[in-house]
Amino acid sequence: MLNIRQLSSLLACATILWTSVVPAEAKTRKGDKYYKAGQLAELGRDFEKALENYELALKEDQSDTAFQMSVRRTRFAAGAGRIDRAQKLREAGKVEEAMLEFERAFLIDPSSSLAVQEIRRTKAMLDYQRRQGAMMREDEKGQTPLQIAKKKSDEKIGTIQGVPELRPLSRQVTSLKMNNQNVKVLYETLGKLTGINVIWDPEYQQPSKNYNVDLTNTNLEEALDHLSVMTKTYWKALSSNTIFLTNDNITKRRDYEDNVVKVFYLQNITSVQELNEIATSVRSVTEIRRLYTYNAQNAVIARGTVDQVALVEKLLGDLDKPKAEVLVDVIVMETATGRTRDLAATLVSGETPGLKFNLSPKAAAAALPLGQLRSLGSGDFSVNLPGALLQAIMSDRNSKVRQTPQIRAADGQKAQLRIGEKVPTASGSFGGGFGGGGVGQGGMSPLVNTQFQYIEVGVVMDMVPRIHGDDEVSMHVEIEISNVVERIDIGGIKQPVIGQRKVIHDVRLREGEMNLIGGLVKTTSTRNVSGIPGLMQIPWLGRLFSSETVDVSNNELVIALVPHIVRSQEITPVNLRGVAAGNDQTVRLIYATPESAKAPVGAVPVGPVLTMPSSPDPIEPSKPTLPPAAPVKLTFQPEGVVTRAGSPVVVTLQVGEAVDLFHAPMQVKYDPKKLKLLAVTAGAFLSSDGQRVNFSHNDQAAKGEVAIQLSRAAGAPGLTGNGALLSLTFQTLEAGTTQIAVIDSAMQNAKLQTVPAQKPSVGVEIR
Repeated sequence: MLNIRQLSSLLACATILWTSVVPAEAKTRKGDKYYKAGQLAELGRDFEKALENYELALKEDQSDTAFQMSVRRTRFAAGAGRIDRAQKLREAGKVEEAMLEFERAFLIDPSSSLAVQEIRRTKAMLDYQRRQGAMMREDEKGQTPLQIAKKKSDEKIGTIQGVPELRPLSRQVTSLKMNNQNVKVLYETLGKLTGINVIWDPEYQQPSKNYNVDLTNTNLEEALDHLSVMTKTYWKALSSNTIFLTNDNITKRRDYEDNVVKVFYLQNITSVQELNEIATSVRSVTEIRRLYTYNAQNAVIARGTVDQVALVEKLLGDLDKPKAEVLVDVIVMETATGRTRDLAATLVSGETPGLKFNLSPKAAAAALPLGQLRSLGSGDFSVNLPGALLQAIMSDRNSKVRQTPQIRAADGQKAQLRIGEKVPTASGSFGGGFGGGGVGQGGMSPLVNTQFQYIEVGVVMDMVPRIHGDDEVSMHVEIEISNVVERIDIGGIKQPVIGQRKVIHDVRLREGEMNLIGGLVKTTSTRNVSGIPGLMQIPWLGRLFSSETVDVSNNELVIALVPHIVRSQEITPVNLRGVAAGNDQTVRLIYATPESAKAPVGAVPVGPVLTMPSSPDPIEPSKPTLPPAAPVKLTFQPEGVVTRAGSPVVVTLQVGEAVDLFHAPMQVKYDPKKLKLLAVTAGAFLSSDGQRVNFSHNDQAAKGEVAIQLSRAAGAPGLTGNGALLSLTFQTLEAGTTQIAVIDSAMQNAKLQTVPAQKPSVGVEIR
């Protein structure tokens, strides 16, 4: 029994345990309450409230792992939610509010490196906005300084211009004729006619001889090319209305010919080898030195002259074509027939044809004492008498196998088809390893150093097609059909014996044409005879003492290939057309004239237009008399010319306030001692609606007079408005003052009625 002291000690320990356990259990229950509240808030995506409840639960029990994990998870989620809201505010331009949200996110999750980065970035934005002040654009308020710098860089890159393209006031040169003029006069006269500026190389060496030029119905670029070939000069556009001229040689071209950089993204490349082959071919043909490939984007980067890069683009467009594809129907047909005949009429012993006598003692004992050999007799042995067999069996077998797989392949790409299974085969060495528990407990294992390989059995096909045009396909085909014939025991392992039939075939077919691959025929004939020796060889009677088995089998395999072109080569007439690419030293391309820049149909010089008299109109007494037509206003532009001797002068005759103008013949007077007429060009007014204009002029240089005929095509209506009627190009001869004047004109409307016109003049001062 317990004494009083022991009992009091026991009660004291129980009291201590009770006072320590009960509050802990109550405390845990209170933590679970906060934990459940946090879970509900987390389900509602309110991570900050969930974090608050999880922290209260963790405060109740610091050692609870679930509370710790929940606090860490929701702290990260709550901080990420604040960062997301702050980023949206910043994108909306509310940078200060975004800054407060980023700071709250950092207070929630001090371990967030993203919050620290965003605070630093947003602070830089605020500092940038304070520095810019009112100069800051509205679309930059929600962007970081890095984003603003990147945007400005992109905008600057977007403003990089290509090679300047000429945009003259008049691209069409209807007629230009100059005799015995030097190079500078030729180019400057063409420039004044078309409204472009001409700048010369300070080191230009002008040839000593003069040239004759007669250009009709051409455009500005063609005229410049004609002059450059004739005078061996090189020209390039500096801006939309200015050209630069120098001597045409390798040194000047290297100094002044513009280079361009361009990236070409190829869409139909399937391998790095194809990309490198295309780049090598283009580099060799165009002789461009700086041409590189970027395999990750299937891109080609080129830097060269304008025409070199344009030729590269043309060649890449011709070569970057999707490969043609073909779909091949593979039809595998196999037939197997067999016939077996069994005929037997003979004696059998133990189910085996023939005679077999087994002598065995009657005694069951396996051992016989030597002393009993003297008493052995015929009664101590037994003999099994043979039986008889009569059998006549005929069996016929017939099987058919048909497989129709399809395989699709691109031109020149290898395609593989595998239908069947993989059969394991053992290979390696059967070593002499010894150990306990081997075969027959001898310690030797036949699987020592044995490896297993898997051989594909079934239909195995490899094909490489080549597509020729739209309707022919050539194919290199390798077809193998195999099966497991039997299994044999080799070293204790059942090894498969695989029958194989293989065809390697090269053929060219039309689209949809069937190709039969035959000749895989196997015929087997087996005859097996067994019976009693000697008796079975007796004619006719030998049938009674023998059995005969005849087995005949035929196997035939036929394979058919039917190609179907599902995508042909996409070759266009542009790919087949040859292009002019310059000479051996210089690559130069020639472009067709745009439709908008072509001259109106029939705008070529023709003979004078003869006007036939019209028949008189019927008399209408009641018709009121029409007032006389207003005179046509003619003016020269410019109104005055001041130039030096030997320089070209171009004046344009403008028509104003014209009504139904159809025919404009006139005569212009000039001083042949001070001016030499170089060219007369029809203006754009009479052909502004695309109608044909008949134009001719007759220059009487000795008298200083030129007769000009301008008329619209028969049946065309007259024109109303303002515009350039014609242009006159002169060369000044000596110093002095002179005039260019219209001394006679006979304007007519579409009804061939005379329209009065002014007779303007322009003064020319030659210094």
